[in-house]
Amino acid sequence: MRHPEPLCPSCYIEDIPLQRYALGYRTCLTCGEKQAKRVKHCVAPMNKSNYMLFTDVNLLKQLNPKRVGL
Repeated sequence: MRHPEPLCPSCYIEDIPLQRYALGYRTCLTCGEKQAKRVKHCVAPMNKSNYMLFTDVNLLKQLNPKRVGL
């Protein structure tokens, strides 16, 4: 007996493939892509260190010692 595929809680239209659901994704591919495009991020090198991922542009601005104003 085949288990029914879970329904996407965002759109209630598409089924979530069981392999995708097993990996921890709880949305269909279409809704997952829409969510991923909403998140903006930047990777910046740190002084004498490694690279860091920034999702808040204000934090990135604070790290620049030569910035002028706010």
